[in-house]
Amino acid sequence: MGQQQLLLLVLGVVLVGLAVVVGISAFGENKQKNNLDQLTSDAVRLSTGVSTWKMKPNAVGGGKDDVTFDRLAFADLGITPAGTGRNATYTAGTNTFRLKTFVVAGPIATIAQQQYGITDTGNALAIVGLSKDRTQSVMIAVFASDPGKPVTILQHPYNVSVYDAP
Repeated sequence: MGQQQLLLLVLGVVLVGLAVVVGISAFGENKQKNNLDQLTSDAVRLSTGVSTWKMKPNAVGGGKDDVTFDRLAFADLGITPAGTGRNATYTAGTNTFRLKTFVVAGPIATIAQQQYGITDTGNALAIVGLSKDRTQSVMIAVFASDPGKPVTILQHPYNVSVYDAP
């Protein structure tokens, strides 16, 4: 083989190696994005269930008169959770969810010592989801004053203090 052929062979090997590295990187990023999309989708599904429960009259198992979301549990959404009370968790696929109640008195909501800027005020319930590898999280709030419009507060940055707080 001549020098020119060896140079082309080395160049080809380098280009193939570079393509493999770029492909692996793109696959990893796509996997993370898909996991976050699934986490968000599950949280939105749960927030829809919470909104439906809140708009139903008490006589038919709803929480229309519950202004603090204190009575709401996963069982009210037709879900069998692991655990009981406010420490109960629900697992969907590889994601785990909790329900958190909080009150927003002004433009800042404090949930588990974390502050979030929110335009709505009053009593609310947050659906907090966490990925299995604990690197991604999502939080969607349903306000008692307007349960038909859930608000996404947080998506993606891992926030274990909100998820783990009682």
